[in-house]
Amino acid sequence: MDYLTKVYKERCKKEFSELGFKCYRKYFYRVINDMFQIFYLHKSVSGSGCTVEFSSVPLCIGNCIQKTYCGSDHIKMFENDYSWFQYDRYNENSVNSCVDEMIGYMRKYLIPFFQSSENSNQAYFATCEFQKNNYRIGVFLADTNLFYMALKSKMYDKSIEHLIAKRNHTETAYKINKEHARGCLPSEYEERIQNEIEEIDYKIKMLTEHNLEYIQKHIHENERDALLNLGMI
Repeated sequence: MDYLTKVYKERCKKEFSELGFKCYRKYFYRVINDMFQIFYLHKSVSGSGCTVEFSSVPLCIGNCIQKTYCGSDHIKMFENDYSWFQYDRYNENSVNSCVDEMIGYMRKYLIPFFQSSENSNQAYFATCEFQKNNYRIGVFLADTNLFYMALKSKMYDKSIEHLIAKRNHTETAYKINKEHARGCLPSEYEERIQNEIEEIDYKIKMLTEHNLEYIQKHIHENERDALLNLGMI
């Protein structure tokens, strides 16, 4: 284990274990209420830059949740800054200063964000606010996480809105890829996209019909799958 990872893990265990975060490799994660929260030390290939990526997602998103599941949002984005932290891996003082700086960002921004996202309803509004302030495109309506947060919170109209955005996003990406490939896309890709669109359309239909039996079953099964993946049931 390199010195940066060693110091980072020691500091995070000391700082955040009491909040329920468990360590797995370079990941720290916790389950609180119906939410899965995780942060991860991401180092550059060059060994001179690093950042802490994080996610706060509802358990009902399902099978994708693993002890190594983490998105690409990172802690400097709380200041609308897309840069990474810099350090000299051959200088222990430089590494220690870098870890100190990252821990400072986590105390100031990440932990309060996690604490404002301790259930799906809270997380929906906290995530929208984060994206609004820190994504160049604003709130990403096609975000699957937002769909499932809204679904669990029984905001069914919002859920449909996110599904429609997801469908449009998927179709647009498909058309662009098809143009770039001059119409020659692998059949496996074509089939996957078709299945995704059919699944989205089915969910829209179930929500439009207020099929609560389907909704509750879908949420329950996904939460069970996520907890199984985490070894919690």
